This record gives sequence, C-alpha cells and structure tokens, in this order.
Amino acid sequence: MKTARAARLAPLWALTLLLIVPLWASRDSDLGQAYGFYADWPGRLALCALVGLAALAIHLSLHQQIGARIERFASQHFRKLLASYVVAYTAIFATLAIVSYLRFHSDVDYANFLQSVNSAAHGRFFTNCLSNAPREISIFADHNAPIMFLLFPIYILLPYPSVLLIISTLILVSTAAILSRYLRRIVRLDHTTTLCLCMAATLAPYYASQNFEGLSMEMLGPPLFILALHLFERERFWPFMVVLLFLNSVKEQVAIVMMVFVLIALVRKKGARWAIGPFLLNAMMIFISFGLVIPHFRPTGAYKLLNPDAGTSLAGQAMAYLRHPSSAVQQVLAPFRLTYVYIVAATNLFFLPFLSLESLFILPSLAKNLLFVRWAANIMSKHALLMSGAM
Repeated sequence: MKTARAARLAPLWALTLLLIVPLWASRDSDLGQAYGFYADWPGRLALCALVGLAALAIHLSLHQQIGARIERFASQHFRKLLASYVVAYTAIFATLAIVSYLRFHSDVDYANFLQSVNSAAHGRFFTNCLSNAPREISIFADHNAPIMFLLFPIYILLPYPSVLLIISTLILVSTAAILSRYLRRIVRLDHTTTLCLCMAATLAPYYASQNFEGLSMEMLGPPLFILALHLFERERFWPFMVVLLFLNSVKEQVAIVMMVFVLIALVRKKGARWAIGPFLLNAMMIFISFGLVIPHFRPTGAYKLLNPDAGTSLAGQAMAYLRHPSSAVQQVLAPFRLTYVYIVAATNLFFLPFLSLESLFILPSLAKNLLFVRWAANIMSKHALLMSGAM
C-alpha cells in the first residue's frame, strides 16, 4: 500500500527536487529560460503555487488520515473543484496578461501577431513589418502556424487584444480538464493526486510568464498534446489523427517531436495503421512547412536550418555538415528546442514517471546531450527518465 502510494506521488516528489533548481538559475541562461523567466512576477507567482502544492502533496503522503478525509471530499466535489480552479486560473492570469498589454509590457511576438491579423483583415496575407526583413513579409516566413486561422475570425468579430489573451489563457488551463480525464481513466489515480497533478501541469512557470508577455501559439499546444495522448491510449484512431493534425498546426517543429508516437506504436505493437498513419501525417506536415510554406514566404527562400556560410548548393551544405556533425545536429534541433520544452517536457514532467514508454518524447533532448550541446531540458529529462526506469 505504501509503495503504491509513493508511486502515485512520485511526480510531486520529483517536482519538489526540481523546484530547487530555478532558485539559482539565472534569468539569461538556458536553464533559466526553461523554468520560466523568473524576472517577471507571474512566473514567481506560479513557482510559489507549485512549492505550496508540492508541500501539500508531501504532507498528505505523510499523514494518511488527513489524506483519506481530503480524498473523500475530493471524490464528492471533484468536478466543482476542477471547474473552480479553471475559473480562478483564467481570472488571475488573464488579468495579469491584460494589465501587461495595457502597460506596453507585451512581447514583440504578440505585436507581430496582432499586426499580422490586422493586415489579413485588410487583404494582405498576415504580413508585418516587425521582422528583420528589409520589407514587409508574412508571419509564415518565420513559422508555419496555421492554427492561427482559428483565432483570426475571433479577432475579426471582437477586435480587442484583451479578448485573445482571455481565450488563450482559457485554452491553456483547459489542459487541466483534459489531463484529469487522462489520469483518472488511463493512469487510474485517486482524485486528490489527479487534482494536484492537473494544477501542477498548468502552473509551470513558463506558462505564466509567456501568457503574461502576450499570446503565443505554443500556449495552444499543451491541451492538444494531452488530448492526442489520451485518444492514443484509448485507441480511437481517427479522432487521434484529427487532434494530431491540429497539434502539428501549432508550429512547424511540433511534427518532428510527434514522430515519437510512431515509435511508441511500434514498441507496443498497436497495429500497422497506428504506426503508418502518424508517420505519414507528421512527414506531410514537415514537408509542407520546411519544403513549401516557409521557403515560399521567406525573402531569401531558404529556411534557417541551412548553414549560411556553406553556400546554397546541396553539396556545400552536405560537406559543411560532414565536417562539423555536432554543429549540424545543433543547427537542426535548435529551432524546435524551446517548442519541445514548452509543449512536451513542461507538461509531461508531472506525469511522465507513470509511463515509461512516453519517456520516448525525451529522445530529442538526449540526442543533443550526447553531442555535448547545451539544452535547457536536460535536467528535466534526466529526472523523468530516472523515475520512469525505477518504476
């Protein structure tokens, strides 16, 4: 019984250890970026909430009578508690984001997005003049994020930046609701642990900080990823493929990481369509993004994966990569480094120890670490894999 309870609370014990790291991580380091830019106080607020949550979980694990009472209360009012948390999270962090925007503290990416949707409303295809290009270019020159088409009609009907900030915050915290179904139905955790993990997943300090700085496409990824994983585990193929398509539309690099679904399907021998379907969809999205959309809209016609010092020919690029394999891998993986950390690692950190196969999503991190390339997610990856292997 004690072993099973310790196993259920293992992610929160790991979380407690990981919370020590940001206290000394500097703002400008890779590690500081991964843990949420602690110079702004929404990130610190989320960090304090995580510390309190971890302390509560440890307290409940040590005092079983109190834990049993809280479990009975949580089982009776689970939906109300979860809905109350969603409403409180949306009210607090959406208000902080709106205040940040009104005080001109929003990130330049949000200004880029607002200018792009305004230009699209006037007949120009999501163009902006905030990039480093010598002329006005489309936002698709930097990132293929077709999911913004879903936000475009909302902004046309309600052309207020604050509305988008409220919607993005609500979408982000919806991760808690989707994750609760996953943890209850697939992992089969008790109500108290499920609530703790759902709150912890959405209180990742990066989410609070990024939401404070303005709308970002990465914020739409966590609920879609959890939903895709939930459908994958329940073997609902076509709904899974639809959600995976939307997930890949968050940003061009996501499809690279989502190839791990193919590996999990092969290891579990789930059947041919569970391996072929995600592979073809991800490969198609990778080709469309890197081979068609971004080269079409970029003034140079070349994506940033290419080595600018090696010329434009394939032979020159190949020779440069053969001479410097480590820098080549760094150049290939760097553009989706932060996207990977934010969408996958920051959310999975809180429940990966339950699921050893899902630790395969950490593989891109390990590939970089083996080549002695710095990456912000290395500490999180090591802890998650260690916990998974131990269980």
